[in-house]
Amino acid sequence: MSINYCLRPNAIGKNPNEFSASTISNKVIDHNMIIERMVLRGTHLQSESIRPVLELFYKITAEEVANGNSVNLPLIKIRPGISGMFNSIMDRFHVTRHKIKANTSAGLLLVNAMKSATVQKTDYHSPAPIVLKYHDSVTETDNSLITPGAPAILKGEKIKFNRNNKDEGIYFISAEGTETKASIISENTETTTIFIAPLSLKTGRYSLEVRKAFGTTNIVIRIGQLMGHLDVL
Repeated sequence: MSINYCLRPNAIGKNPNEFSASTISNKVIDHNMIIERMVLRGTHLQSESIRPVLELFYKITAEEVANGNSVNLPLIKIRPGISGMFNSIMDRFHVTRHKIKANTSAGLLLVNAMKSATVQKTDYHSPAPIVLKYHDSVTETDNSLITPGAPAILKGEKIKFNRNNKDEGIYFISAEGTETKASIISENTETTTIFIAPLSLKTGRYSLEVRKAFGTTNIVIRIGQLMGHLDVL
């Protein structure tokens, strides 16, 4: 599978004929999907054995960086850092002006993998939410079933929206065209939204949309739709 990209006008350049590449993810791969791929590779380990080992690996790695150490892994290099300006050589770290962060760069394994990657140019599209996966927490299914009143996880890109804007959010549209908006949102980032599927959803088939406002002066609501349909049984 290739890396898809499109060309956008270079916002920081003065030449109107200059363009920069913007990549478009084919899908969002999470922790559980990586484990599934590992199992399919033919390893004798099952997901129940792999998961706790990886979780411990992540935890120890995070602890080492938080303790001031650099961690060099085949996949990624991580080192602690501090952002924010200091007023003089005598100035010290202050929580209101400075921030502790983790700086990352690609490890040798990832660098070599990217050298063999292929690319595919696509048409330019205006920014919009990209909805890739709906996970139902009760049935543990993806892009298939909805359990009304139960937690659900949405994965994608640019799916963070303004909860205070009545025109933005997650909408379930029935086959008859009735729209039901999710009102209980516990987490909302650009790639992950955790929420409660509306309890009022009746038995039937639904499409799912994320509606998000783009722009500062000429504000436009753009829609990202999950491919396929979801069912309430």
